[in-house]
Formats: sequence, C-alpha cells, structure tokens
Amino acid sequence: MLEMLRKLTVKKEQRNGMETKGFLSRDDFADQLIKERARADRAGASFTLLAFDVETPPGLNGKAEAMEILASILVKRARLTDTKGWFGNRLGIILPNTGTENANNVVQPIQELFKKTAVANSPHASTTPKIAYQAYEYPTNGTANVSADVVNPQETGRLVPVA
Repeated sequence: MLEMLRKLTVKKEQRNGMETKGFLSRDDFADQLIKERARADRAGASFTLLAFDVETPPGLNGKAEAMEILASILVKRARLTDTKGWFGNRLGIILPNTGTENANNVVQPIQELFKKTAVANSPHASTTPKIAYQAYEYPTNGTANVSADVVNPQETGRLVPVA
C-alpha cells in the first residue's frame, strides 16, 4: 500500500516537471492545502503548514543554490504522509495531524542539516545562508488561522503565523 502511494506521488510530481525536487507546483500545493483543511474539518483533526525560506547575507548570490540544498533536505526529512510543495516563493510542508509543538521537532533537525551542508559549501561562516520559517496551525485554539487566505495571502492580508 505504501509503495502504491509513493508511485502515485511520484507520478503527480512528474506531471508538474518537479520530479527532481520532489515538490508540488504552487497550484497543486494550494489544492492540497485546501484538501487538508477539508480533511481536518471533517475529522476534527489539526495540521501545521511550515513555510521555509533562505536568508542570505547582503551581496551573496547563492540563494538559488541554498534553496536547492534546503529542498533536498526537506525531501529527505519529510514523512511519506507530509505534502511538500512551493508555497508562493517559499518551500512548504503540510504536516497532517501535527500541532506546532510537534512541528518544531521537525524543524530542528532540518536546521541542523542545513547548517552543516551550507557551511560545507560556503568558504566563510559570515556568508553562510540561514533558514527562516513560519508555522501555521489549523485550527488554533478553536479558531482557524489557516484558511483560504493561506492560498493567496496577498489578497486578504489575514494570515497570522503561530508565534
């Protein structure tokens, strides 16, 4: 059963031309986010969306390379049940049945791996890129902070990250 799920996931990613990264396109990721919200509502469950970006020191042009490193780490560290994709210009992971407290357990090893890999690829510690991320939990304290706004937050401006 798990192998069949892997094959279906790979086929969907190949259709989007992102098979090397293992990430869904922005549109497909937005669709998955809507589906996850519906599933969570139906089951009375929760999920967390982690949105990652890379901060590079001023004057450093290695953001694309750093994003590739981060993407490869996210693919390796994500669970089979997690959905990975492009969330705007950031890399996102939807963690089903996971609150932000447990999501932080996912982030820490990713940050450590990224730091090791980035330092190995950077000649100076001062030029090492760093990971920035936000965690969005649905629902939070009985109210939703991940809604349709997440799919296109520029239109509504109501998206509130979990502190």
